[in-house]
Amino acid sequence: MVAEDAALVLLAAAAGLAIASLAQMWLGALWRGARARRRAALPTNEPGTWPFVSVIVPAWNERATVRQCIAALRHVDYPAWETVVVAGGSDGTYEEAIRQSGRLSNCQVIEQQPLGKPAALNAGLRVTNGEIIVLLDADSLVSSQWLRALVAPLDRVIGAATGNPLPTRLTAISRTELMERIVVYEIRRAPILQGSGSIAIARDLIAEIGPFPEDAYADDWDLDARLAVRGIARGFCPGAVLRTERPATLGEYWRNEVRWRRAHLISLFQLPHYFFRDVPSTLRSLYPYVAAWLTALLTALTLLVVLVGDPELSAGALAFWGIVIAWLVLGRVALVIQVIAYTGERRWLRDVWAPPVLFLITLVAACVASLTTRRATLDFKGPRRVVEDESGL
Repeated sequence: MVAEDAALVLLAAAAGLAIASLAQMWLGALWRGARARRRAALPTNEPGTWPFVSVIVPAWNERATVRQCIAALRHVDYPAWETVVVAGGSDGTYEEAIRQSGRLSNCQVIEQQPLGKPAALNAGLRVTNGEIIVLLDADSLVSSQWLRALVAPLDRVIGAATGNPLPTRLTAISRTELMERIVVYEIRRAPILQGSGSIAIARDLIAEIGPFPEDAYADDWDLDARLAVRGIARGFCPGAVLRTERPATLGEYWRNEVRWRRAHLISLFQLPHYFFRDVPSTLRSLYPYVAAWLTALLTALTLLVVLVGDPELSAGALAFWGIVIAWLVLGRVALVIQVIAYTGERRWLRDVWAPPVLFLITLVAACVASLTTRRATLDFKGPRRVVEDESGL
């Protein structure tokens, strides 16, 4: 009886700590969002003279998407720029890019070799002439003012900038990614260069830091890290709007997350001077994997107790497991709270279930990815619904 009472006390204490911790997280999210909403917006000044820009579009097995990408580029409003499409693959991407290039002024197509995206970017870089280099994924559909907004903030302080990607399909899954971007880019104001948003960087800065490492599994993270360790500021351009394919279903999210985690793990150890530069950075970098494996260990121990333990011990173990899992996933509700406090829009509440569910998927994906890093590929890309639809799949 004493043991049962002690177990109940421990469970009650664990539940109390979990509730107090969740309350702290949710209130903190509310405060941060409200504070950011009151903060003045960053000024956006246009340069006196617009620099000549080279847009590099790497496309590997992207026949359908490269056609739409080039079609969108035809409507870009910018004084002087060129496009270099580095195309290849077995589906006729190169031939399609050649056909479509005639519809876009100052556009050339070079054939991509099967060496990965970084090598394709370097090949494009060698034939460009722009003062500013812009990297654009082949599945991107840019807006007419995208290039002006992306280039405008570049100066002696901000060396590189990333744009504002919106998912082509709006679902609770893709809107969760939008919420994460709002928190990172607008509330925290911590711009991270992301390929899906396009990237603009001065050519002389690339000459300073060197070309894209051809063994990089995540060229955007690699570029962001190399700039960060040199103290070079990066900017976020909310007006540089483009639409791109992002995971919109649970299946797409799972497949993308496993690929993403593999690339992330490899990048951590390719760039230790950035990801492990201090204790906070190390904790942020390793948190998903530590949390994933501790959760897996706790789950395995709980199952073992349930299978071989007595009923009372099993009930206690399941209750403790439930408290921990609830604390982990409900903590993600803070994302929704923070975005609502910042935007003042309650419509985000409809997706309140998605961040907790996606976090559970992330934990499983982190375990799978850490066991299968050898399956990582340099041809890293997310969902391509246009290609799937055209193939009849």
